[in-house]
Amino acid sequence: QIMWDESLVPSINYSGEGCLALPKLNLQFLTLHDYLLRNFNLFRLESTYEIREDIQEAVPHLLAYINNEGEAAFRGWSRMAVPIREFKITEVKQPNIGEVKPSSVTAEVTFSISSYKAQIRSEWNALKEHDVLFLLSIRPSFEPLSAEEAEKATVPQRLGLQYVRGCEIIEIRDEEGTLMNDFTGRIKRDEWKPPKGELRTVTVALDTAQYHMDVTDIAE
Repeated sequence: QIMWDESLVPSINYSGEGCLALPKLNLQFLTLHDYLLRNFNLFRLESTYEIREDIQEAVPHLLAYINNEGEAAFRGWSRMAVPIREFKITEVKQPNIGEVKPSSVTAEVTFSISSYKAQIRSEWNALKEHDVLFLLSIRPSFEPLSAEEAEKATVPQRLGLQYVRGCEIIEIRDEEGTLMNDFTGRIKRDEWKPPKGELRTVTVALDTAQYHMDVTDIAE
């Protein structure tokens, strides 16, 4: 909701003529909490703007459409986006005492890098623990929007974008299940081998609070 709220994160270039409703960082603050809260809100808005710009740049290049089976498919490609072959939730841990959201939610994402050239493949192969990925749910309209409809439509409506969910990489494995880019000591340097195959399986940690909200919405 914050990502596409123009009143919070405007997409137009700021000319400086008016005031933006942003927390100000002055030389004095009411409390330490006030200082931390203002910095947090500014950081969140800046991050949201950058994420939104990346999504708006990558998704149109995919040329999403509905195929004969009624499923979303892609005619194009993007350096920063790849279609998912398989997604599954592998573990949902019990909430901590006094909380309702799970203590952790783990999932596996499988994708192929076969359609990319060597340079882009190497970038995807460089993914490692603690890197952040975004999972997008895209459902384009059956008929392209007219010029008038596109002008009135929101960005998610124009892109066919339904959901955006962030996740953090725990580990990544190649097609043979061999661990890649591990810096925890599980793989010794002299045992390292180039990744095999074209499929990559990434184990990711999902946002537990967002997961709980999504599950609750589905149940209702």
